[in-house]
Amino acid sequence: MNENGFRKMDHLGRVVVPSDMREKYDLKEHDKVDFIPQEDGILLKKVYNKCVFCNSTKYLTIYHNKTICSKCRKGL
Repeated sequence: MNENGFRKMDHLGRVVVPSDMREKYDLKEHDKVDFIPQEDGILLKKVYNKCVFCNSTKYLTIYHNKTICSKCRKGL
């Protein structure tokens, strides 16, 4: 990391997430992350493998940037 806090992308498109950010946001090796386009950049967000409403771990999908199961989605 340089003095400005910027990271360089390598030839495969990889960027290292700084260790202090990995600790703060509980990012561990093999965790899934989502890249969400924003008007002024990209939001990197950890993917939790459970429904945000009922904590189910089955039949999950991303709905409006939230992890939700099929049963809860039908109830919306």
